[in-house]
Amino acid sequence: MNRSVGSHVSDDVLIDLAAGLLDPAGRSGALEHMRACADCERRFLQTFRDSERLALRRPSHLEQPASEDRARSFGFFRRLRWGAAAAILLMALVLADRAFRRPADGLDYWLPLESERLLLRSASPAGGEDRYREAIEAYARRDVRRVVELLHGQPIPKSYQPLELILASSLLWEGQLAEAREVLDRLQIRTLPQPARDRALWMLYTALRRDGRRAEAREVATTLAALPGEFSERAIAELARH
Repeated sequence: MNRSVGSHVSDDVLIDLAAGLLDPAGRSGALEHMRACADCERRFLQTFRDSERLALRRPSHLEQPASEDRARSFGFFRRLRWGAAAAILLMALVLADRAFRRPADGLDYWLPLESERLLLRSASPAGGEDRYREAIEAYARRDVRRVVELLHGQPIPKSYQPLELILASSLLWEGQLAEAREVLDRLQIRTLPQPARDRALWMLYTALRRDGRRAEAREVATTLAALPGEFSERAIAELARH
């Protein structure tokens, strides 16, 4: 089944989501997209309302006579109920999806993107600029699955090395811990300029902690705690907790 039409969630997927038929991966992908796409969220709410109408519609020979005013009033409140139910369903799906995918450990982190956008404007052409630009914009929308699709397993020129951090972050958000560590190892973190070095170290700490590699994670946190920077206090707090 096609998951999207262009850059949007397909009608088939929206119907399956409203009916509770998507598998966890499909549901997560659709919800991740809708968190950043108002158009697809609107289409989902309409799909849910339409599905409710079909479920609640009775055969015409069973309808009871009603005055025009009564019918209009009933229709208004039923539409209001459908809208509220659709919004509640979407919120419940989003919250359940977050609970399913996001460990409640306080380690999540979104990279700022100002330097990456500047890189695309100033770096020497290397081919694939459209793909890199789309990956940056997908990350800005927090569509990390799309980032992984665009960058994982694809060569990234050294001049576009900051995109490796975006890929590592997206892999972390997707729960692909080993793959995230592989990307970070490839970067030779300790040779990176600041602030990329500390951001990469924090992501490495997150991957190691979530993978149960406590001793290695503690070593990384100790390094961060000893360095002045945006993660020093967080690393000190992590060392105190663990």
